Amino acid sequence: MNRKQLDIVCFHEAGHAVMAFLCGAMVESVTVSPEPFVQYRYSSKFPPQIRALISLAGMAADYIHWQNDTEKQSDENITGDKSDQRRALDTLQEINHSEYIGQYIAFSSRILNSFPYIGYLKEIAQLLILKSELSSEEIVHYFNNIPKYDHSELVESIERIILMEKKFGHLLPSN
Repeated sequence: MNRKQLDIVCFHEAGHAVMAFLCGAMVESVTVSPEPFVQYRYSSKFPPQIRALISLAGMAADYIHWQNDTEKQSDENITGDKSDQRRALDTLQEINHSEYIGQYIAFSSRILNSFPYIGYLKEIAQLLILKSELSSEEIVHYFNNIPKYDHSELVESIERIILMEKKFGHLLPSN
């Protein structure tokens, strides 16, 4: 994996990790070598909207990284990991939201690109570039100060976006 690919993978996995943590999941490890992976646990009571946000946070982080990449190619495509997309679509189908996957990615991107989460996203990505893996102890240390969201607030915000989309059309740019 070359340096640019490593940057992208680390940012992607950091997106999953930060979103999972801020949604209250227990992030157990983050690894980018040999296979990129974020291991986390959450309660089965996590609403499907939250599970979808976590699954799509890697793609949202890809988009943020692409926006800030000064060497990006004009034809570069942000597709993310196909298993992330499949997991998110399966979850969104539970609540008849699969057609709104772009809005979920945009919402996730807005959260991750806002203060203070963008700082954590960049810091975790940089740590992964240097170390390739963060243990549960390191995660607790680095993630301890990340403010968490209340599920009901996130779900309510998403539901409002979907309602407005149904009523007025595209309000958030789809990624």
